[in-house]
Amino acid sequence: MDELTEFQKQQQRNVGGFMKGILVKRLESSFYAFKMSIDRFVQSHERFIEMFDKGTVYISKKVNVYDLLDQDNIDTLENLVDEDRVDKYMSDNFTKDYRTLVFQDLEILKSVKKLWIHIDEDPKLDSFLYEIKTKSTIKGQKIVVFTESKETGDYLFKKLFELYPGKVMFYSSKGALYENSKTLINHNIARELIKQNFDPKSESRRNTVSYNYRYISRRHKFTSIKRPHKLRFAMESYTGITKSGARKSARL
Repeated sequence: MDELTEFQKQQQRNVGGFMKGILVKRLESSFYAFKMSIDRFVQSHERFIEMFDKGTVYISKKVNVYDLLDQDNIDTLENLVDEDRVDKYMSDNFTKDYRTLVFQDLEILKSVKKLWIHIDEDPKLDSFLYEIKTKSTIKGQKIVVFTESKETGDYLFKKLFELYPGKVMFYSSKGALYENSKTLINHNIARELIKQNFDPKSESRRNTVSYNYRYISRRHKFTSIKRPHKLRFAMESYTGITKSGARKSARL
């Protein structure tokens, strides 16, 4: 096997840091989003190993190769390979220890999942709900909550809708949740509702309080949410090194 260049090694470190960063951001967003991300990583690693063991690895940043594999649609995958939209590699082109390293990452992810499986408390949500219920300066005002994670938005909508049915809306690129936690309303209706309630030209706009949900824990001095020590790992499962020394990155 050719020796990796320093540039290739740095690329490996960058991908590991990027994936760790994703998990930390999800943890800061909400416990719910963090757990969902861990679940996805576990499933992705399991499916990658399953694909690897069959002898052929399909990798793409443009299409979901797993969906096509689930449909047993190999012809479409091969056509996409011909169109340079999917990369194809034989498993024996990877370094001998690659599968072992992927499996080790999977075991670490499973251990993190196990550490969190019984954690049902949510101090950030409790603090947020306590403030909007008790703070005198908020009573009677409309509240806008921003979050980077759609999963956190779905979670917050469900929790707030239980307390304030018919008075909560969650809007994202997918549409809006308003009537319940499952039915999406289209963008035009959602934007009209937002305009009616939060139009900058409206007098009611002055009675609005904004929150960035990611930083609520800091505002309320939850400055040290304990993170399982096993989060400190460099996940390399989707950054394979072939015998030629080329770096291969798969779609998460």
